[in-house]
Amino acid sequence: LTGETYIEATRNLGATHFRILFSHLLPNVLAPVLVAAILATGDAIILEATFGFFGLGAQPPTPSWGAMMSSGTAQLFIAPWVILFPGFAVAMTVIFLNLFGDALIGALNVRSKPKGA
Repeated sequence: LTGETYIEATRNLGATHFRILFSHLLPNVLAPVLVAAILATGDAIILEATFGFFGLGAQPPTPSWGAMMSSGTAQLFIAPWVILFPGFAVAMTVIFLNLFGDALIGALNVRSKPKGA
């Protein structure tokens, strides 16, 4: 970002390094990093649930949605909700995080806002 035109213009106007950092660079870097972290959290939740389902995740008594689904496979035809509820919780959490990340992209994207807003 240091080679961008607006950074060069600000530097030519005599702005200090701290002003350039906190007024121009940080706002342009913070939004993509924050959104990427939120979207990566959904991937981490699915990965942990997958590892837990195969017995490679957290060991009991540590709670894990994947371990809960794995323990319910023996009762799949008797009590299917033992698998469905943790699976639904994983799916809803990841969907919520993705929707939140998309909304955050729209809210933090300064370039897409009209000039009067």
